[in-house]
Amino acid sequence: MTAFPLADVPSSAAAAAMRVLMIGLEWFDDNPGGGGRYLADAARGLAARGHRVTVLVPRLNAADPAHEVVDGVRLHRFALARPWDKFTAIARMLPELIAHEGPFDVVHSHFALYGAVPLYHPAVARARRVCQFQGPWAAESAVEGASGASRLAKYALERLAYARCDRFVTLSESFKGLLARDYAVDPTRISVVPAGIDQQRFALGDRETARRALGWGAGPTFFAMRRLVHRMGLEVLLEAFARVHAAHNEARLAIAGTGPLSDALQAQARALGVAEAVRFLGRVSDAALVQCYQAADL
Repeated sequence: MTAFPLADVPSSAAAAAMRVLMIGLEWFDDNPGGGGRYLADAARGLAARGHRVTVLVPRLNAADPAHEVVDGVRLHRFALARPWDKFTAIARMLPELIAHEGPFDVVHSHFALYGAVPLYHPAVARARRVCQFQGPWAAESAVEGASGASRLAKYALERLAYARCDRFVTLSESFKGLLARDYAVDPTRISVVPAGIDQQRFALGDRETARRALGWGAGPTFFAMRRLVHRMGLEVLLEAFARVHAAHNEARLAIAGTGPLSDALQAQARALGVAEAVRFLGRVSDAALVQCYQAADL
C-alpha cells in the first residue's frame, strides 16, 4: 500500500480540535456486528463534532475500497495476505498514513491485536493513547474452547497493548472492575462511558405494525440479537424462556444473529420443547433490526 488518495480530499474538519486515529477489528458496513457498530458510530460522532477522524481496520472483502471517506470519517483498510500480516501490514503503512493524515493527537485502540503495533510505534509517540476495553479477549476465547497456549498468547498481547495506554474506556462498572483486577490497570485511569442509542432511528414505533411487517404473532415476545457463540449466554436464555413458556404458552422468543452455535441452539430448543415458540432469524438487515425492536415486548 503506497498511495493515500484521501490526502487530497477536502475535509470539513480542517480546523478540527483534534486529529484522532482509531484502530478496530472491523468496520460495521463490511461485517455488521456490535464492535464494528460501536467503532463506526463513535468515529462518525467525533467527525460530526469537528474532529478529523481516521479509522484503520482490516480489509475483509476484496471488493471494499482500500481508502474512502464515510460521513466525514477517513477510512483506511489494510490487506491481510498472511496471518502475521496483522502486525506487519500495520507497521508498514503506519508511517505513510501518519505522513498524510497526521500527526495524530489521540490514538484510540478498539482491539488489542491490531492496536498493539500502533500504540508502540514511534510515529505516534507524542499522541495520547486510549484503549477501549470491550471485553477480556483471552477469557472469552477460553469459553469458546481455545487452547491454553492460544489463551496465554492473547492475554500477553492484551497486557502488552494495555501497558501502553494512557486512558481506558469501558461500557460498564463491571468491565471497569474486571480490567483493574485481571489486567492490573489503575482504576483512576479507567472511565466508564455507557453506550448510547440513536433515539431517532430506534424510535418505539407501532408494535402491531412492526409485528405484521415481520410476520410475528400477537403473543408476548422476547427479542435478542447476539452472535451465536457460547460467551453470549444464549443457552441460558433458552432455558429461562422454557420456564416462561411453561407458564405462559403464548409467549414467543426471537433470536437474531449468526454463528457456530446455530444448529446446537436449535437442537436445544427442540429438546426443551419450545421449538415452535422460538424463531431463529439469522442475519437481519439494519432496517429489519429496527422493526424487531419495535415488535418486541422485551
